[in-house]
Amino acid sequence: MEKKPTIYLNNDLAIKIIETEENFERTNSDLDYNELNEVFKESIYVFDWKMDQGKIIRSGKRNMSEMSCSTFELVEPILEQVQELIPD
Repeated sequence: MEKKPTIYLNNDLAIKIIETEENFERTNSDLDYNELNEVFKESIYVFDWKMDQGKIIRSGKRNMSEMSCSTFELVEPILEQVQELIPD
């Protein structure tokens, strides 16, 4: 299973977040490790970051990942990691 977010920023604020979950296909007896298949995709368009307002479009169904409670909880840890990498 692979869960990955893609975050688009404007002036250090997230304006769009795409989260996908990919899983290996199940066979009769095991998993097929040759190819990951996208089973879930969530696109979040952020209109007001401070008020946690936006539009969410989902397709598919989560199999092994959990949903975040808010946009802020999803993005904050990733933004902190990115900010540590950017030189002053």
